Amino acid sequence: MVGVSAKQLRYEGLRPGDSVEYYSFAFVAGDPRDHRLTTVISGDATNLKYPIQVATEEPIPTEMMVKRITDRHGNDVNGAKWHKLRTFTFFNGIIAVLTEREQKVFMTSSSIVSPSVSRLTQETRPNELLLPTP
Repeated sequence: MVGVSAKQLRYEGLRPGDSVEYYSFAFVAGDPRDHRLTTVISGDATNLKYPIQVATEEPIPTEMMVKRITDRHGNDVNGAKWHKLRTFTFFNGIIAVLTEREQKVFMTSSSIVSPSVSRLTQETRPNELLLPTP
C-alpha cells in the first residue's frame, strides 16, 4: 500500500479552542480506555516535539494520530480525517479553560461544600429572627 504525501492532504489548521480526538499511548492498542476527546488549550508552532497542550494534560507528540472534531467556535468539522499531528498547521495562542484535573477538583469540592452550606443555611434560618417577647 502506497502512503500519502503531505502535499496530498487537505489543509487543516489547529488552533487553541479546537476539539480533537486521539488515542492515548498510555494503554495497549484496542483498549477502549485510551480514547480521548479533549480541547486544545494552547499552540506553539516553535515547539517541534509537543506543539499543542490539551485539557487532558497528556503530552501529544507530533507522531500521534489526531482527528479534529470541532473548531474553536463549536462548529463540526466535516470530512475530518485522522492525521499525524505534524501534518497540521499550528497557530500560536492560549485560551483560558479548565483542565480535566481542575474540573474534577472543582466538582469534588463543590459536592463537599454544597451540602455543608445548605445545612448551615437550614440551621440558622436567617428569615426567622427570634424577637424577645414583651
